[in-house]
Amino acid sequence: MTEKKESIFIRFACFAVPILLVVYIMCTGPVFALMYDSNGDLEHLE
Repeated sequence: MTEKKESIFIRFACFAVPILLVVYIMCTGPVFALMYDSNGDLEHLE
């Protein structure tokens, strides 16, 4: 790769990885909140 392409790829990776991690956490967080009640016990959703 040329230096310009490497620079663009590194810049994209530096922005994409944190954004994807935040999106992943925000998608799975509500699921876990629905599965556990306020006492920390696992609820069985029907």
